Amino acid sequence: MERSIDSGRVLSGNPEAGAFITHFSVEHLVELKKQQDSAALKNLPAHRLRRSIRDLAKPVIVALNGNTMGGGFELALACDIRIGQFGDFRYGLPEVRLGLIPSGGGTQRLARLLGAGRAIEFILRGRVVPPPEALALGLVHELATDAVARALAVATEIAALPPLDVAAAKTAVYL
Repeated sequence: MERSIDSGRVLSGNPEAGAFITHFSVEHLVELKKQQDSAALKNLPAHRLRRSIRDLAKPVIVALNGNTMGGGFELALACDIRIGQFGDFRYGLPEVRLGLIPSGGGTQRLARLLGAGRAIEFILRGRVVPPPEALALGLVHELATDAVARALAVATEIAALPPLDVAAAKTAVYL
C-alpha cells in the first residue's frame, strides 16, 4: 500500500496478511541462481523499484507493520526512513539459510547502515530479529504501536519543510 503526502511517500503492508510484503517465490529465485542469470535478477521489478526509491527526490518512509524478511526487508532498506511496529514480527535477511544470498542490494545497504563487520555477521547467519532488536541495531529509526499512523505523521512533518531543500538533502546523502 502506498499513501502520498505532498512531499513524500509512505509504504506499508497489509496487517491482515501478517507481513509488510510477501517475497518472491523462493523456488523461482533458486531456479534463477541455477541458471546464474544475474541480468534477470537485476531486472526484476523489485530491483527497479528499489532504484526508483533511491532516485526519487521525495523521501520514502516505510511502515513495517508485519514480518519483513528477504526481498521485503531489502525494499525497506532502500527507503529513507523505516518505522517499525511493536508486535510479534521479525525483520531480516534469512536468504543464506535457503541456499541464496540477499540479491536486491541488501548486502550493500545493510553494510552502509551497520558497517561491514555487523552486516556480514547478520547476513552470514541469516538473522531475523524482533522489532526491539531491530531498533537497537539501527535497522529501524523508531518503533510505534501503529507504524502506519506514525509514518504518516513523520511524512506530514517532512512535507511542511521546503521541498527543494528536502530533495537536495536526500540527494546529498546518497551521492
